[in-house]
Amino acid sequence: MKKLRSHHSESTKRKMSLAKLGKPKSAVHRLNISRAMKRPVVCNETGKIYDSLTEAANALEVTKGSIWSVLAGNLKYVKGFTFSYMENNNE
Repeated sequence: MKKLRSHHSESTKRKMSLAKLGKPKSAVHRLNISRAMKRPVVCNETGKIYDSLTEAANALEVTKGSIWSVLAGNLKYVKGFTFSYMENNNE
């Protein structure tokens, strides 16, 4: 029986990883990565919508990690605020 997929060996994975190290990414590539990683965050108490977790953290003067912990369910609140990701109606 023929394999549908072949997997790279550990040595091949290491070689591919090393080949990419230090290779600069274009400005367009970095922008695309940034856009893909952003998810709107809503402060449930105020109803304010932040474009990203970083924007919310800066506005409320808390760490990104603490907001992420609330979003992940590891903390109940930070500085009395709870957060959720904004629903995406486009999907």
